[in-house]
Amino acid sequence: MNKLKKERKKIKMPAFFKKVIDVVNGSFLGKEKVVQFLPFAAFLTLMMVCYITYGYYTERSVKDLNVLEAKMKDVKSEHLTWRSELDSLRQQSSVAQTIKEMGLNETTEPPVIISQTASDKE
Repeated sequence: MNKLKKERKKIKMPAFFKKVIDVVNGSFLGKEKVVQFLPFAAFLTLMMVCYITYGYYTERSVKDLNVLEAKMKDVKSEHLTWRSELDSLRQQSSVAQTIKEMGLNETTEPPVIISQTASDKE
């Protein structure tokens, strides 16, 4: 029986396993050094939360930017479509066809300039 007790005493747990057991059962929280560094740990936790929040904020901003860029492309293409349609309606041949449908004729004579002389002003 004494031999068994001696053999049990000889078997030591590695320091790593002792620390893991301390963490699992919570006994490490009562140590003086842990309590001393608790404000610093709280500060680090706050910094991590802020960092994660900033990451989500930037990700959302990038998504919003991509959506706005897509909308801008759509609006730009719509603008070009309307502009080309307006330019085609402004062409002389298109205007002539439109006024013929209204019953008006396009004049073939150039406009006459009417000027007023100094003697006509009096």
